[in-house]
Amino acid sequence: MTTAITPSEVVQTPVDSWRRAHGLIMGWVDTGLPGYRTVSIGGTTYTVTAGYHRWDDYIDELDTAITASGWNASWDDGTGRVTLSGSSSTVAFADRLGWLIGVAREPTLTLTSQASVQSTFVPPGCIPCLGVTWDEVDIQRDREVLYDRSRRQQGYVFGGSRVWRIRATVTRYALEALLSGWVLRGKVTIRQGPTSTAISGSVEDGAITGHVLGLTDVSWIDAESLQGLASVSMLVTTTTT
Repeated sequence: MTTAITPSEVVQTPVDSWRRAHGLIMGWVDTGLPGYRTVSIGGTTYTVTAGYHRWDDYIDELDTAITASGWNASWDDGTGRVTLSGSSSTVAFADRLGWLIGVAREPTLTLTSQASVQSTFVPPGCIPCLGVTWDEVDIQRDREVLYDRSRRQQGYVFGGSRVWRIRATVTRYALEALLSGWVLRGKVTIRQGPTSTAISGSVEDGAITGHVLGLTDVSWIDAESLQGLASVSMLVTTTTT
């Protein structure tokens, strides 16, 4: 029986609760539009180069953008945690970049005399999973698929597409980030292992990159422990070549 889960049931990630990931659901970020591309360090605003970036590339572009300030940006692909570091400065997030990297739940956060800023909650742009599996949906047979309509998460399959059912196990902290919605719509890359290279006969631990059709199920595996474990199922479509 499925147990409904809402974001209000989960809390900010304790520092000692960053579990090592064995899979990632990585969102893509469009920095051609305002909203997730600026940070102010020492009173100077730095902007990420316009483009459509996969999460790891997005952090690389952020690092490039702030290098002139003497600061650097990096992320731990084992936990998803992002770190900005440099000489002691005032760091301000005027837009939602701070939220996307797990630093500021609301825009306009200003931190004074900081030499390092780290994610205090799981970044909504990259969900660490304790395990990820997928299998292809036979869309010739599976005529009926139910989607979560609470947000913009209903999709349609047409043309030369393949549909994948993604199953992931996450902690309650990662679940909070996932339910915030960034990786439940638009383009995502899902990794089972250490590489973002597309899965193939020669890259068995590769990744799938596609567009989210919808979240189909969320249920508790273990809701009693501090971290808790949840099972998540979603549908992703990829185009055939």
